[in-house]
Amino acid sequence: MKRIKTFTGLIALLCGLASTSQATFLSPGTAVAFTGTPGLDSQTSGGAVIASLVGVPYANGALSGTVDSFVVSGDPSNPVLLGGLSFYYVIHNSGASEVSRFAVNGFNGVDVVPGVDVKVIPVLGGTSPNVATRSLGLGDLGRTVGFNFTPPPIGYGNLPGSGGLSYTMVVHTSALKYASSLASIVDGGASANVSVLAVPEPTTMIAGAMLLLPFLLSRGRCISRSNSSESRVFRVSKLVRPIPVDRRWSTFSPCDPDRRDALSYFGYGSAAWSEFHDSEV
Repeated sequence: MKRIKTFTGLIALLCGLASTSQATFLSPGTAVAFTGTPGLDSQTSGGAVIASLVGVPYANGALSGTVDSFVVSGDPSNPVLLGGLSFYYVIHNSGASEVSRFAVNGFNGVDVVPGVDVKVIPVLGGTSPNVATRSLGLGDLGRTVGFNFTPPPIGYGNLPGSGGLSYTMVVHTSALKYASSLASIVDGGASANVSVLAVPEPTTMIAGAMLLLPFLLSRGRCISRSNSSESRVFRVSKLVRPIPVDRRWSTFSPCDPDRRDALSYFGYGSAAWSEFHDSEV
């Protein structure tokens, strides 16, 4: 029976590794080329859509159109090392300008290692991006995931204007939450912003924690000094005058740095202070 369990565990591990080997992980500062290979960088849609923003417009001169974004839970193409939410994006380019890049903000510090997994879902009559990139800079842990549409022979072409449709661009993550973010549409010169769904950036929570850190450290030092002072006062009380401390202790601030006054407050004279001071040296 034990051998059967071991064998089953090995099979599950191998299946997981096989699934991971088909992932196209995108860590900060790297790029992934799309070859259109099914199961490698191309997939079919799956899972349940739990949120969406459909037909959100963008416009800047001749650059105009709409973007659809979807949050998908349980996508079977999401690698086992991630297993969180997946984000789908589709561009409908109705303006005269061709689109050369689509970039989504909101992945700062998310899946730095091994990285988010990027895929495309073929769309009939659509144009595939040829490369996905992820930003890296000072204080930027992969905040922006971008998809480039490059003319041949390097890529599959710019996303055409006047009715151009993109392949569905997919970002698989380990995130369990989502929020509204900004994406940019670029035509080689001009750019336009559009609202999409992405991962909540952790920078706000980190900044709040950093603001609280000095306060927490100061309170910790105060408590540490209080415990040390209390134990020393009680040790002196046992050596000099073994009587119980009365309720006046409750009105005394344990963070009071003047320990001479502390001893005098409980009725001990200069001899007690000398003995207490000598015990600290």
